[in-house]
Amino acid sequence: MRILTPLLIVILWLVLLLTGALKAEEVLYDLDGNPMTIPESEVPAEPSQPIPINVPAMEIPKIVLPVVHIPKLIIPSVAVTYRITPADIMQLYDPADTDVATTTIATTDVATTSIATHDNIALPNTDPADTDVATTTMATHGNIALPNTDQTVASVAARMKQWERFLADGPDKYIRDKRTLKHSKGFNPDNPAWAAWQLVYAQEYPRIKHVPAENITELKMLAEMRKAETPAAIDNLIEELKYFKGLGYNGVLAIWEGEEPFALLQQIVRAKALGYKVWFAYGKREKLQDDVFIAPDVLQRGLSLLASVCDGYVIGWRRTSIHLFNADDQYYAATINWVRQGNPDIRVFGEAYYGYQGNNNPDGSYNETEFTVRVPENASGVVVINFGRRGIRPDGVRNLLRQYTNVPLVALVVGERPYYLTRNLNNKTKEENRQIITSIEERFRRAGFGTATLAGDGSNEIYNPNVSDDLCKSQWSKQ
Repeated sequence: MRILTPLLIVILWLVLLLTGALKAEEVLYDLDGNPMTIPESEVPAEPSQPIPINVPAMEIPKIVLPVVHIPKLIIPSVAVTYRITPADIMQLYDPADTDVATTTIATTDVATTSIATHDNIALPNTDPADTDVATTTMATHGNIALPNTDQTVASVAARMKQWERFLADGPDKYIRDKRTLKHSKGFNPDNPAWAAWQLVYAQEYPRIKHVPAENITELKMLAEMRKAETPAAIDNLIEELKYFKGLGYNGVLAIWEGEEPFALLQQIVRAKALGYKVWFAYGKREKLQDDVFIAPDVLQRGLSLLASVCDGYVIGWRRTSIHLFNADDQYYAATINWVRQGNPDIRVFGEAYYGYQGNNNPDGSYNETEFTVRVPENASGVVVINFGRRGIRPDGVRNLLRQYTNVPLVALVVGERPYYLTRNLNNKTKEENRQIITSIEERFRRAGFGTATLAGDGSNEIYNPNVSDDLCKSQWSKQ
């Protein structure tokens, strides 16, 4: 029994140890290899949950994609040319008006002395065969000027290479108005504007938003106001604006010819101070030799600056009007885009033109029966040219336009007939001519038009230097 008792104690101790009833102390060793005993109470307990690690959350930046708002198509674009027929003539002319031009209009073709005088605002010498075209410049495609004969063979060959490259990839490859290019004094490989215009034409331009032209029949505009050349011209402009303000006119059309725009900007501010709304257009004198395609950066700057202070913009006037310029869609898209950069809410007006547009009949005579309508997308309206005279039925003009567009209409009014103060002198007093003009304006207004009335008779100083369409030079306020 004495021998078994210690054996039983050892066996019991082992059983308790194996079943976990007893726990051995944790044994660690010091640096000398001696055992180190750590009491069980000092051994940390195993955690029941993972210990949280406090790592600051990373801020992931949000990517905000820009929202592109494409304006809705409210007004579709129109680009149509229609030949006026004898049946149309009967709808456009008023046979009851005894003051109509002396030649009959009931002929099988348009009367040669009626609206066939090119334009209410046209000038002579607009024929492509104009003898004023310089024959020695490189402006004419068929007359490429050669260097002087004392040049070396190498320099002549190099110059011809320049022209070869220019003609292979020049403006006549992307600009359709060959008449304008033919008469351009800048049509040559030395003109850096062409490379810039090629880039302009290669771009895509966003659709403009539609800005409505409300109450169009209340518009009674004057045309035109160019940059004054002298202090006396400024004084004359102010007197003319005050005079016409007393007659109920409320708008004026400013014309920019590509010069430094600040002088014209000052005149616009003065007109607005007198209570006028001001529209503007880019258009030089009616000579094919005046270049339309000035440096694009100059054109962009001028259009944007002028738009910033104006209420309306007209896509063409005189040299840039349809009768002298067959503009490309890209030209309109670019210039309208530049205008809207200056003023996102400016009204944009297209053009409808009746008369000679540079095309001839099969017998070689001028084709003076074409009616062309150009309305850009989402335009505010259209200016209608060559109907604003006596003997015209405004309702007939309106019905003709309504075949192509429903935008608001503004009629350009000239007076009794084109050039009534010069070549077609009617020998009436100022008071009588103003009464005639007022009656024409009222007829168009009753038919739903606004009006823009020329300060002169459309000749614009050609037949008489003292008869001008420019308010800086007109003499209506004088006794």
